[in-house]
Amino acid sequence: MRSLHPAWDCGMKWIGTLIVGVPLLSLATGAPQPDQTQPQIGYLDCRSNNGSDSVLAFEDFCGGHASTQLKCGSKVRVLKRVGPWLDIVPGNDKEHFVAGSSVATASGEPFVTHEPAEVVPDCGAEWSRISGKQPPRILFTPDPGYTKQAREAHLQGIVLVSLVLGVDGQVHDVKVQKGLGRGLDEKAIEVVQEWRFRPALENGHPVSSKLNVEVSFRLLR
Repeated sequence: MRSLHPAWDCGMKWIGTLIVGVPLLSLATGAPQPDQTQPQIGYLDCRSNNGSDSVLAFEDFCGGHASTQLKCGSKVRVLKRVGPWLDIVPGNDKEHFVAGSSVATASGEPFVTHEPAEVVPDCGAEWSRISGKQPPRILFTPDPGYTKQAREAHLQGIVLVSLVLGVDGQVHDVKVQKGLGRGLDEKAIEVVQEWRFRPALENGHPVSSKLNVEVSFRLLR
């Protein structure tokens, strides 16, 4: 379930609450130096997604289209990193963007590209056509991963975090307001930084926002 409940203050900042659910994946860092002369190869990895057999992907930064589900284990070509996301091509399909933590190497290690991350595309021209006062819009919300400790303890519930949403739709200053422990607080922070939003708008002009976000952890089996 996802919901946004807007409340505007006189400083032109949007404050609201978001509710999101179910777990996916998070990986650490460290992998061999890739061959930069060829497209890097990775695999969609769902080892900690607690039952799901797919990875959520989106197709463009400004409009979202985050409904694409890509099958776990699929071989992908990694073209570049854009912010916290990886630009990939699965098989002969078109380009998609996925959370950086959703791709691993053939040996199961976290995928690392040593190329500098590119700047997130400017969506100002597209957003400028939207009139009135608009709250932030969810464009991409991959689910959080589960830790082994939390799974063994059958721990479920909600982690409440606060964040600042920049004018570019990226998440900053994530802080846990109410946690669950056993590593799930850290998982919530990790995944929220990979979410993608359209920022709050004032007659087409993006403005910074403050959000309270509820990340739901539910064991599927």
